Amino acid sequence: MLRRAASRDEPAWGSGGGLLRTPREVARHLDGCLVESGGDAAILAEALLSLVEGSDLRRVARVCGLPCEVLHRQLAGRRTLTFATVAGTLRALGVGLRVRVAAR
Repeated sequence: MLRRAASRDEPAWGSGGGLLRTPREVARHLDGCLVESGGDAAILAEALLSLVEGSDLRRVARVCGLPCEVLHRQLAGRRTLTFATVAGTLRALGVGLRVRVAAR
């Protein structure tokens, strides 16, 4: 079940297989997906879906203010992914989004 982590090293959620991931690990994974894909929104959505599918999708949907079906459709690419959904999913996973100057 997903829960808000108190620190960066505290487990943020557990998958069905019992594997715990910290917000730091989640952030590294998502950052890697964004860097490798060149910022492709579909890749980010797929990565987010893989992280929340094994956990409590209902809780994540509640944080996003969406029905579970809508959240799943957006992350699966069957509905337009909104920034609010990305931000809410990140918040539910215990991570945030930052902007930095890109190297040219």
